[in-house]
Amino acid sequence: TEFFRDQLEVAKSEIDEIDRRLTALRIRNAGQMPDQADALLNRINTLETSIQSINSSLNRVNQEKLQLETNLRFLRQQATEAANAPASAAGGTGGGA
Repeated sequence: TEFFRDQLEVAKSEIDEIDRRLTALRIRNAGQMPDQADALLNRINTLETSIQSINSSLNRVNQEKLQLETNLRFLRQQATEAANAPASAAGGTGGGA
């Protein structure tokens, strides 16, 4: 039985060493292990979907910005015309009486 105990201790030590080496390998190659490939692909797909959503939102916001800039130019033009109109109207009606 002493022989078997010794063999068991040797086997446990070997298993512990293999576990330590495997842990070190996983740490050094994080993200590159075959069992992580599916998780990484899912993360990539999620990120790509997020990018597409952000790009769509950005395009929509840019369109709204262009529309608001057009409206602002129109309103500024109307304000300028309105500011000039009373001066023109006052100058034209004062000399006819």
